[in-house]
Amino acid sequence: MNRLSIVLGLAGLLALGAGLPARAAEGPPPPACRAAYDQHWEAAKAGLKSGGLAAAEPHFQALKAACGDGAMGRLIGTVHAEARLQNGDAAGALDELTALNLPDTDDIKPVALWIELAARARLGDVPAFTAARDRLLDLAATRLTDPAGPFKGRLRERFETEAAVVDVYDLDLQQGVFQRRMLFVARPKDGGMFVTGAVTLDLAVESMGLGGGGKASWFLDLYPCDSHATLTIMPGKKSAPPDYAKVKEVFAKTFGPEGFKARIGDPERPFCAFESYMAPGLYPPG
Repeated sequence: MNRLSIVLGLAGLLALGAGLPARAAEGPPPPACRAAYDQHWEAAKAGLKSGGLAAAEPHFQALKAACGDGAMGRLIGTVHAEARLQNGDAAGALDELTALNLPDTDDIKPVALWIELAARARLGDVPAFTAARDRLLDLAATRLTDPAGPFKGRLRERFETEAAVVDVYDLDLQQGVFQRRMLFVARPKDGGMFVTGAVTLDLAVESMGLGGGGKASWFLDLYPCDSHATLTIMPGKKSAPPDYAKVKEVFAKTFGPEGFKARIGDPERPFCAFESYMAPGLYPPG
């Protein structure tokens, strides 16, 4: 793989660890856990930087023993799984996640799902990879369409191409300067990595006032795991996305046998660049 980790990378891993006390949603960690964190986290971090997992392992074990299965313990266990994955121990990362058994409601669950997906890919078990992929997408869909949630998304339809099963969502989602109004989530029938398409209004472009008169340029974006592409730009109104039938035609062709294979890349190399764009239901909007 081109980089050590698809999820956090070493810098991201250490940043997550640095924020552990503040992220403990169940309140302040127990005194023994906090003391262990103060004593062992910097040593674990130094070990990962200098000697890899072997140098950091005693400190991880001390942290997990002190923090148990509370919020801090679950976060530390997830960081440990990521560290094991980075250091070539995909099976060990899966063992760690199995022991954690995180509920879908846990804030750290999306990170754990991406770690599992990477580990399954590295082990070359296509059925297990596909099952992990579908668990990730099912959780994203549940959150995306939750009437009480922040997304207010709606499943418009599910259709099939020769190569993929595609779920289409209507939504009004703000992601930075991007306003998403439709999502096309394609699961390849060969069990490989999913690809997401989005119908996007770029607010930075619109702020230039190039359209005028309520007109807008809608971008049909594609997010495979390792890149981003704009398939086409459709004219329309700022108040509504382009005609659905025309949008569907573009994505259906893209997710057909030739276009899909050309864009999905190698499903055994899921080093994803835009996780929050591929599965936005897993991340807070904004």
